[in-house]
Amino acid sequence: MPSDPGSLAALIGQAMLVLALVLILAGMLLTLPRLLRVRRRALALSVEVKAAQAEALEALDRLEERRDETEEILRSMRRLRRWVRHPLSVATVQSFRRKRRRRSVPG
Repeated sequence: MPSDPGSLAALIGQAMLVLALVLILAGMLLTLPRLLRVRRRALALSVEVKAAQAEALEALDRLEERRDETEEILRSMRRLRRWVRHPLSVATVQSFRRKRRRRSVPG
């Protein structure tokens, strides 16, 4: 055992350093199982998120297809509505109605 106070302090410092290293290693070993569980759960969650993202993208693709389909149907309906509401079409229908009324009215 060293007799002077300087070498005693150095010995105590080295012992404290070794103790700190042991405590750090023990803490790391104690947290390792929890860290591995968290990692496993994070990987599983990542897989689920990727699957949900792929499903959402597929749903968006289907939605876009249906929107295009609807737009095509509405385009035909709008064209028909424009034709029906056109003043010449309205006048033609009114003319036929007047002719029909004149024929059906006994006179």
